[in-house]
Amino acid sequence: MILENNRKKVIIFRIILGIIVFAILISAFVYFKITNKKNDSSSNNNQLSVEEGNKTNENEETIFKIDNILLYSSANALNNSETQKDYWNLNIYQYTDMSITINNHVYSDKLTSKNLVSKMYIDNVNFSVKPTLGTPGLFYKNPNSIGMPIVDDLDNQITDRLDFTVDSINSTVDYSKPSFYADCSNPLTLSYVNSNVYSSLIIKNNASSVTFDGSLLQKSGTKLSNIQATVNFTIHIENAIAEEYVCDVEIPIPLEDESQSILDGHYVTELTNLEEYKFTKVIK
Repeated sequence: MILENNRKKVIIFRIILGIIVFAILISAFVYFKITNKKNDSSSNNNQLSVEEGNKTNENEETIFKIDNILLYSSANALNNSETQKDYWNLNIYQYTDMSITINNHVYSDKLTSKNLVSKMYIDNVNFSVKPTLGTPGLFYKNPNSIGMPIVDDLDNQITDRLDFTVDSINSTVDYSKPSFYADCSNPLTLSYVNSNVYSSLIIKNNASSVTFDGSLLQKSGTKLSNIQATVNFTIHIENAIAEEYVCDVEIPIPLEDESQSILDGHYVTELTNLEEYKFTKVIK
């Protein structure tokens, strides 16, 4: 009888122990399940953050930027009196031609709808530094005439905005009008002109002693400090998927350095360190 009771107690003990062990296992399973779910959720959140970050980076990625700006500075003059044969009465102006190369392969090394230009224009033309002498203006320049003075187009100043005709097939275009290739394969060309720097220089009509270039400034006694200037404008680009990008440009007009001067005839320089000239996407 006693033996039988002991057996019953052992069985009951084993059953209770089994229940306890089972309960512990279930609790442990539930605990680890919850913990793993939290970790998975945290991982997903982190992954989402990374993806959102990538999207942000993609949205902020530079599609267009200015690679370099070539500047050619010289001077020329208009003859105030064509009836006088022995002497010229010259109205001197200074000009700086600009050839601006736009890089559209920053985003991709291939042509895509994002880096193909569909529209382009320039506005917000102003002069943060105005010359003491003369009247500054900004003009479109035929790229085939870079380095040659504007003679007949001094009235065609950019006063509001300048729209470019964008050609998508790189066919022959009329460069006498503002034109640009959709793949950015041609430079953007403009000319800064400071007219009436010296309005009446009387000089003997002697072709051997007069050269119509920057040396006219020296003949007129014009100090370079009096024609220093800085031109500002904004370039607007719209790509093939109607995204708009803008770049504010500021160009100090170069006249001399340690080795050369516009007074020698002309002055040429190239700006290449232009990390600040990246186009910014316009959020609409």
